[in-house]
Amino acid sequence: MAQQASDDLRFVVAIDLGTTYSCYAFSPIKDQGRDSIFMNRDWTNDDGVRTSKTPTCLLLKSDLSFDSFGYEAVQKYTGHQDKCRKGGYLFFQHFKMALHSDETINTETTIKASNGQLVKAKTVIATSINFLKKEALKVIRTQTGDISANDILWVLTVPAIWTPRAKQFMREVAYEAGLGSPDNPNQVLIALEPEAIFCLTKDMSTFKSEPGCISVKRQVFSQPNTHFMVVDIGGTTLDVTVHAFKEDGAIKEIHKVTGSHYGGIYVNQRFESLLEELFGAQELQTYRKQFPSHWLRLMSEFESKKRGERILDDTAMINIRLPRSFVRLVNQTRSPAMARYGEKEVKLEDEEYLSLSSGMMKKLFTPVMESIKKHLKTLLKKPQLSEVKTIFLVGGFADSVLLQNEIEREFSKGFRVLIPNCVSLAVVHGAVIFGKEPSKITEIVVGTTYGANCARDFIPGVYPEEKKFSADGIEKCGGLFNLFVKQNAVVRIREKTVTSKYTLLRATDTEINFSFYASTNPDAKYITDPGMTKLGSVMDTSPDTWRGKDREIEVSMYFGGTEITATARDISSGNVCSNHP
Repeated sequence: MAQQASDDLRFVVAIDLGTTYSCYAFSPIKDQGRDSIFMNRDWTNDDGVRTSKTPTCLLLKSDLSFDSFGYEAVQKYTGHQDKCRKGGYLFFQHFKMALHSDETINTETTIKASNGQLVKAKTVIATSINFLKKEALKVIRTQTGDISANDILWVLTVPAIWTPRAKQFMREVAYEAGLGSPDNPNQVLIALEPEAIFCLTKDMSTFKSEPGCISVKRQVFSQPNTHFMVVDIGGTTLDVTVHAFKEDGAIKEIHKVTGSHYGGIYVNQRFESLLEELFGAQELQTYRKQFPSHWLRLMSEFESKKRGERILDDTAMINIRLPRSFVRLVNQTRSPAMARYGEKEVKLEDEEYLSLSSGMMKKLFTPVMESIKKHLKTLLKKPQLSEVKTIFLVGGFADSVLLQNEIEREFSKGFRVLIPNCVSLAVVHGAVIFGKEPSKITEIVVGTTYGANCARDFIPGVYPEEKKFSADGIEKCGGLFNLFVKQNAVVRIREKTVTSKYTLLRATDTEINFSFYASTNPDAKYITDPGMTKLGSVMDTSPDTWRGKDREIEVSMYFGGTEITATARDISSGNVCSNHP
């Protein structure tokens, strides 16, 4: 259960491990306001350019020990290409996508390195977080002297549409990385990225296309019951949440989290498809295998160009620098598509650049932008969102000037579209404030159905025969789903949401295991029904066997905002066991 930061914790550190780029921010717990939030030191790429975020790229040695992360990993990977192919080094990029797509993610889930070798996802992600943890500690120590990971409240940001299983996986990864522990779970908070933004809203000072912070704060942030939509578009996902300010300044959720896989990475995939069309799919596949580091450099070049303003100029050609090895491939294999498009759309410039017209670049964005707009339009038509007048656009992909313009063009007539000047850093800044004030958000709309397993007296004709078993001579039906919270229910955060009392099946039982489930079907009856996912379990002890079966276990679920805490309490002995299922 999320709690206010303990008095003995000195700093809040938020880590934003993104699909494409990563960063961290921190603040002394006792200092308040946006001015007390500090970013990591700027990272420097191989061209000497300093950036606030570093690529989410990891390089491991052959024994899976850490070598480097970010720009350094990219540079080393480029210099050790042969060793990487032979397994001397293992390079990982975009590995966070495994948590988006794998519905059954667990400690055995694997991620493929650039050379095809499989490594456990837990190892890859924990090693990356551990690096960012150590970097944060280094920076804080330069200001405060001695400080350890145990003096810090750690906040990890995750997409709002992630499954409960993926969020729990991130908590386990955090423990593996040295952030908190199962014995001290409150030292780690999992923050939904768009909800972190809501914690930041009143501290936002400057926006693009706005006259200044005074009018925004007076007209938007100071009005109770003002409804907001946060549109968080990152490398892989679109997350949309809707909240409102209450009279007391707290925040309540108006609609459950929605979204899908509409992120910036899908523009990159469209660019890859264009290259295959221009130069041949088989040739591109061979090139990726022979020159993986050069391919990485080419895609990094495209990543930077897709965010720029030049794409808005209808007469401009956007030049994408090509590695020399790619130029040789181009000279050998030009498909008829090059001629079909014509030099006004696609051309090779000085055997150094692939030049794409502004229109061609925009076509790469079209599918994902249309999907984003369609999702938002459908959502905004819902009656419960009729009072939404303000849209916040944030996230890594929202750094794209083209995407910003398209959202403003589509929605600015009916809504006030606010885009923070540091749009890609808004999530990590908000996560720091979330760590300081997790109680800012007081109500949420549950996006799925939650419950636990149970057994009841068997009723012939009602329950299936295959679920019948005997306990102390009484026929029971097992595997039933005991509903705790139904999808779309409004629950208050950090309060005991639902309590259900269980009795023991057998008089001699001293340990009772409760398994918790999430279901996409709000009317599910059995834990084996389609759409059912096991989240975790809690084991409680009930030692007073002299009471026989006349012992009750109180099972409760608490919603801490992003996560759920399940608690089982044996009423007779007072034994309590909790877990983040």
